[in-house]
Amino acid sequence: MDDHRRNKLRDEARKRALHLTLRMSPEGYFIANDAGHPFWHASDAGMPVVALARFIDKEKDPNYYVPAKNHPAGACLQPAGDQ
Repeated sequence: MDDHRRNKLRDEARKRALHLTLRMSPEGYFIANDAGHPFWHASDAGMPVVALARFIDKEKDPNYYVPAKNHPAGACLQPAGDQ
């Protein structure tokens, strides 16, 4: 994969991770839509956590994964090397 494509994928992943963190409520649950409703099924609500965990594991720049880690729902997320 060339650097241009790798950088584009990295930038899109960062954008998606930011959007996911913005969907976290202060209480720690994920908001499903713009009306503020939570996810209806537990498996749906868990998918953003899985996506953020995978993102954090790949992200090299802590400036992009620290906001997710500092949120109540993201407190359990940390890169593999930070244990």
